[in-house]
Amino acid sequence: MIQKSKKEIEAHYYVRRIKTPILHIVGKEDGIFGHEENYKPWKKLIGTSSENLKTIELENVGHGLPWDTIIKHQSNWIKRHSIK
Repeated sequence: MIQKSKKEIEAHYYVRRIKTPILHIVGKEDGIFGHEENYKPWKKLIGTSSENLKTIELENVGHGLPWDTIIKHQSNWIKRHSIK
């Protein structure tokens, strides 16, 4: 479904450079960005340190994540990583 790009601009060459704090909420049943073929390789390649990377993997959830889960985790993440 996703268009291929030129080799020199493929994301996997740059994902290691990302160092910012990341909260990633994923559904294991995502039919657009598959858990095995997209999420797992991303998690191995991302350059963000483990203390600044929080991943939440939801069982029996697809691409449409529950809003209450998103809001709860995002608000806590923003409070933790906001400049004081």
